[in-house]
Amino acid sequence: MREDNDQLREHVAIYAQVIHELRTELDRRTDDTTRRSPVRSLPTSTT
Repeated sequence: MREDNDQLREHVAIYAQVIHELRTELDRRTDDTTRRSPVRSLPTSTT
């Protein structure tokens, strides 16, 4: 079915985005104290 395929791809894209955001957040928290890594995030997420 084509519809199921599109839906699956959409879910995968959403999961990938969420995982990417979580990883960047984790990297920012851990690397912030040890080494200054370039933070590529939206200005709205700066605390």
